Amino acid sequence: MNSQSFGHALLERGLISSRQFQEATQSVVLFGGRLGTHLVASRALDEETVEQALADHLGVARAPAGELEQPDPEALGAIPRELVERFRLLAFRREGETLHVAMTDPWDCEAAEVLLLETGLRVLPYVVSETRMQRLLRDHFDETLAERRALGIDALAPDEELMDAESFASLSEAAPAGAAPARAPAAALRTPVAPSARASAEHLEALAAVSNPWESVRLGLEVAVAFARIAAFLVVRDRIEGLQAAGAVVRRDLTGVFAGEALASPLLRAAVTGRVTRGVLCRKAERALIDALGSPAGQAVVFPVKVQSRVVNLLYVEDLIGGPPDAVCRALAALAARIGQAYEAIIRDRKAVDPRKDPTR
Repeated sequence: MNSQSFGHALLERGLISSRQFQEATQSVVLFGGRLGTHLVASRALDEETVEQALADHLGVARAPAGELEQPDPEALGAIPRELVERFRLLAFRREGETLHVAMTDPWDCEAAEVLLLETGLRVLPYVVSETRMQRLLRDHFDETLAERRALGIDALAPDEELMDAESFASLSEAAPAGAAPARAPAAALRTPVAPSARASAEHLEALAAVSNPWESVRLGLEVAVAFARIAAFLVVRDRIEGLQAAGAVVRRDLTGVFAGEALASPLLRAAVTGRVTRGVLCRKAERALIDALGSPAGQAVVFPVKVQSRVVNLLYVEDLIGGPPDAVCRALAALAARIGQAYEAIIRDRKAVDPRKDPTR
C-alpha cells in the first residue's frame, strides 16, 4: 500500500486541484465520511474514477460491479449481519475456502481478523467506494438483514400513521444536484401545536443564513426541544457518534459517545435506510448514550439529515410533546430537511470562489 495519503495521490496525478482537495477535506471534517465520497458529491470526480484511484493507491483490485449487484447468496450469508454493518462490507462470491469481499477499507486488519474467526474462510478483499457501498447495503438490506424486522422496530413506511405518503415524499425529496436549496418560509413549523413551537419558527428561518454547521445544529436543537422532551444530533461516520443534545439531559457534550451498533437500534436503521425510524435505544448496547441523555430510553423517533441523499446526521427525539404525533413528526421532518439544505448551502457557498483566484488553474 502506498504510504502517501489518498488525497495527495490524487493531487500528484492531476485528478483534482488543490482547491478541490481543500474543500473536500473541509467537508470530511464537518460531516464525516471519506474523501472520495465528498469528491463525488461535489462532482470533482465520478465514482468510477474514485474507485480506480483507490485500487491503484491501495494495491487492491476493484470489486466487480456486476457481481456486487447480484452477489452469490451463499457468500452474502457467510458473514454475520452485525459485521456487515460494523465494517461496511459485502461478500459477493465464494470459491472453496476463499470468500471474495468488497470493502471500503480493504486494509482494515481488525476486520480481516474478525472475519477469519467468524467464517473460518480466507478473505480476499476488493476495494469499493463509500458511495457505492452505501447503495449496496441499502439495496441488499431487506434481503440480508430481514430478521431484524422480527424485532418489531422498523423504519416507517410512507403510509404509516405518523406521516402520509405525500407529506413524506415532499419533505424528504432531495434538492437537484447543483440547484440552490429551497428557502421556503418556516410554515411547516407554524403548525398550531404549541406556543413554544410557534415561537421557534424564527430559529428555523435563521437556518437560511447560517455560515457554519455548528450554528445549524444549535438552531435545530432549539427548535426540536419545542416538540420533544429530549432532542439530540448525532454524526453518521463509520460509526454513529454523539454531537450535541438539549432538553432533559445530564450533559450537552455527547462527543465520543458512540451508538447505533446494536442490531435493533433505530439510530442504525435510520442511518442505513435514510428513512424516518422509531423505536427505543438498546439499554445494554447503548447505555453510554442513554446515560449521557439522562434518558430512561423511552419511545423515540429518528429523522435522517441528508446532504445530496447521503445521511450525515441523525436528529433523535424522545417523548414527543406539543400536539398530535403526526403534526409533530411532520414539523420535525421539515426541520431535518431544512438542516440538510443549510448544510448544502454552506458547502455551495464555500465553493463559490472566483476560479481566477485558484492557483492550480
